Amino acid sequence: MSVTKRLRYVWNALRWALLSERDPFQVRIDACRAAMYTWARAARDAAIAKQREEFRTLAREELRQIEALELERLRVFVHATVGLVIAFFLVSWGVLSLLF
Repeated sequence: MSVTKRLRYVWNALRWALLSERDPFQVRIDACRAAMYTWARAARDAAIAKQREEFRTLAREELRQIEALELERLRVFVHATVGLVIAFFLVSWGVLSLLF
């Protein structure tokens, strides 16, 4: 990954971590949860065992997608935290170099 891509990735991670009301992951996670609950209700209400298993399979797939999105959000948050720590140390180092 190039330096500019990495910096852009860290910038986006910082923005999403600090401005959680604009979290694109949470929007998609909520949509996946709604779909998963819909499939789980359909599986519960299905009369035929084959239909029930198909709905359960769809619900499991949505759950896997939710887990993947939450893992991605955690990875972005870790990038944001590391970016903040590095920025803090760079600014502190710069200020100290100016003072001494």
